[in-house]
Amino acid sequence: MTGNMLLQKICAAQNLCNLPKPNVLDLSENYLEKDGKDAVHKLLDDLNFLPGMKVLMLPWGDDVKVCLTKLLELLKTMPQLTKVGLRKWSLTDAQIRILGSFFEKKHLENLQHLDLAMNCVRSDGWLSFMHPLICLKKLIFLDFSSKQDWVPTSLLVCKLSQVLTTQSSLKEIKVTGWTFDSCDLGLINGAKVNCQKQFQLAHS
Repeated sequence: MTGNMLLQKICAAQNLCNLPKPNVLDLSENYLEKDGKDAVHKLLDDLNFLPGMKVLMLPWGDDVKVCLTKLLELLKTMPQLTKVGLRKWSLTDAQIRILGSFFEKKHLENLQHLDLAMNCVRSDGWLSFMHPLICLKKLIFLDFSSKQDWVPTSLLVCKLSQVLTTQSSLKEIKVTGWTFDSCDLGLINGAKVNCQKQFQLAHS
């Protein structure tokens, strides 16, 4: 079954076209294979007619990251979104910078849940993304987990700790695959103590 056929079947099963005002779409567990980018392009076109979305967790597939620019244009029309997922989109440092610039313009000020897990971002990319996170004042949950184990730079860990202290609503960050040493963990734990908040950090 092709990605387009699979996506049509999924949307039909969820009554995407039949519901008068659907506001939740979670396709994050669906792999669209080689023609994934075409299927996602079609999905984004359809979502133009559903501006009331509050939850948008997108499917993944080969080369779907080329849809990022089109997706961001769509997201400008959905300021009420509270939950967004681009899991397994193969986003690189370059794409995460584009996404960060989008968030800095405060298009999604109501966002509470952001899933960017299992992409291809490394320290430079995540470092550029730390400042835009501060613009998302209502964030509760973040997932930056990686496909493979890797070691973030000390500067990135420092900036992540700063996010913990500045984002009063943030309760959980998942960074599975990130390898922290004792100094890193000490810095993060110190930030938790300083801001006096209950917080969960899930890591390798």
